[in-house]
Amino acid sequence: MADFDPELARVSCTVISDMTGHKAVKEMTLALSEGPDRFDFFSSNDHEEIQNFASNLFCPHEFQLDPKERKLATRIASTSVGNIGFSSVQYGANAVVDPGRLTDFYLAQITTAGSLDVRCGQQRCWAGNQNATVLSPTEPSFMRWNSDAVVLTVQISRKSLERQLEDLTGRQVDHPLVFKLDLDLATESAQPWLAVVSALYQHCRFVDWHRRDPVAADQLERWLITTLLHTQQHNYSERLNRSRSREYPRPLDAAIKELHAKFVCPPSTAELANLVGVSERQLRGLFRRHVGQTVKQYSQKIKLDRVRQRLLSAPIDSNVTRILSDQGVTHHGRFASAYRARFGQTPSQTLRERQA
Repeated sequence: MADFDPELARVSCTVISDMTGHKAVKEMTLALSEGPDRFDFFSSNDHEEIQNFASNLFCPHEFQLDPKERKLATRIASTSVGNIGFSSVQYGANAVVDPGRLTDFYLAQITTAGSLDVRCGQQRCWAGNQNATVLSPTEPSFMRWNSDAVVLTVQISRKSLERQLEDLTGRQVDHPLVFKLDLDLATESAQPWLAVVSALYQHCRFVDWHRRDPVAADQLERWLITTLLHTQQHNYSERLNRSRSREYPRPLDAAIKELHAKFVCPPSTAELANLVGVSERQLRGLFRRHVGQTVKQYSQKIKLDRVRQRLLSAPIDSNVTRILSDQGVTHHGRFASAYRARFGQTPSQTLRERQA
């Protein structure tokens, strides 16, 4: 097998379909392969070094060369926006990548040159230049890379994706979110997803203010996740589609507005029921049927989100205890546990990231 040839990779990519969105992603991957400023760049022909680097970047996995292969020419460029990781990956050899279950992240892979055989759970896709794949973390994954394959990967935190799904549907994620593996890039519905990927890439390549502004990074992250959830089919698609035209009963709508308005010191269920003119039992039933949460759970979710917004936008010298108290948090330890369950880190860790 020949060594990696950047010009050959460039020529290979010219035969890709000139779809507007995919063409932009193809150009992104080519630029990434050159290791642009603000990106971490790695290249190696050592099998063990490559496996260790890729395991640290993604997750521990088995990386095996085809028995006929004698050389490697791997190039990986990577960066991130919030909890979204971008990488351009070319192994430069026929190889098998077996990560098993990804566990804590989803992985979208856009093939911009060559092809790879991808399996996730019971699904299988031969990913070429007109389709991408979306790997779900609770399903075992397996990939067979061709030597000329070049792939742009988008790594998305499982917690971030599930949290956004809950926000969009107003319901808790009660079983694992699993995407359809094959994403057809030739369809019109895929173009917004490709456009958002391209837009975030431009942020990464040409500016770095999102690194210093976690609020902006969070908004960019949510934009990409929301677009993916609306673009690619998954087992919550029907629930998500119903939520677009959802109209709550008047008492429930009024109750939700009250909880948002008074999140620092939320009313009790009895007080809330009295404010919207129904009984406690009726109000609990409305939340259970239409929201899938209790009044207390929904109120807690509002406070968690508001506290996070406050932590992300807090001045550098802020004190986490003072912020929690100002937002009406009385039991800091209990709240920190709930915060960690929702966001994957404690309030103190969020503030330290802001101050870093």
